[in-house]
Amino acid sequence: DLTVYNLGFSGDAQQKYLVVGDLANGHIRILNRQTLEEVPNSAFGQTGHGVGQFNGLHALATDSKGNVYVAETRAARLQKFVVKG
Repeated sequence: DLTVYNLGFSGDAQQKYLVVGDLANGHIRILNRQTLEEVPNSAFGQTGHGVGQFNGLHALATDSKGNVYVAETRAARLQKFVVKG
């Protein structure tokens, strides 16, 4: 089940995708904005303390290049995920 805690829009001009912070599952998920269906194989991250893991996923933002920034309350850190391709 998807538990939306926060979201951002993709960096393309049409903002075709929603970037969703799924707090309960500790993932970032990408959804097609028109259908709200998850883009296959697009989820990343998991609950934990390491790089690329989330401990208290609190806030999410995207930039014009589609990069994703995630702030965590329990870890007191900000992580940046760079979009490739």
